[in-house]
Amino acid sequence: MEISARKIFEALVLVSLIFFIVHVALLSINYADPYWYEAIELFNMDREISLPTWYNQLLFVALAAILGAICVAKKRGGDRWWKYWAALSVGMVFLSADEGAMIHEKIDILAQLTGLKWFLVSVGGPVFTYSWWVIVLVVLVAAGLVCWRFFNTLPKRTLQLLLAAVAVFLFGAVGLEAYASWYNSIDASYYVSHFITGLEETCEMLGLSIAIYTFLDYARSLPASLWRKVKFSIEQ
Repeated sequence: MEISARKIFEALVLVSLIFFIVHVALLSINYADPYWYEAIELFNMDREISLPTWYNQLLFVALAAILGAICVAKKRGGDRWWKYWAALSVGMVFLSADEGAMIHEKIDILAQLTGLKWFLVSVGGPVFTYSWWVIVLVVLVAAGLVCWRFFNTLPKRTLQLLLAAVAVFLFGAVGLEAYASWYNSIDASYYVSHFITGLEETCEMLGLSIAIYTFLDYARSLPASLWRKVKFSIEQ
């Protein structure tokens, strides 16, 4: 069975945009008619128990599966970096769990208990109201430095696509999250606040979609001998 990486990417982007459009449309209706509450909850991108959250979890799981397949192929070929591929796969599984279990919000509670949140808010203002992203960003930078040599082994095209995926994802998960922290601290509009959240989640979906395309494209470039037990091939 042949898999077209580009067609999969286009489909994922389309689904992500549809979720955003439905989210905004239902918010507009709900803004005028509160009887649409149940429908808006089902497609509300600001809720952990919703179709968009479930879809985001599926994206993480799909990415974990692709990275896991590459890990197996690399290990079979005697590649010294296969453990890094395994670590990336496990990381995606963890992020999938976090998407539903809200583990990152527990980090925010930890920051509050240790006084870090108070310090950040007093120094930087309400942009740090949701302070979990500061800790996560520091961890990601540290992980990036540890894996720097590994990332340098990737083809230039793969590395560029991966950086684009990370940039889009972090723009939503960190950039828009920080902006939402500031915006919600003022006399925030219900509609605008949820619009920002919808945009944030959409950027995360798009970032994951780019990452999935990136590693499907990378897997296609690996020698066919590494995939001798895998029953599919990957097209551009």
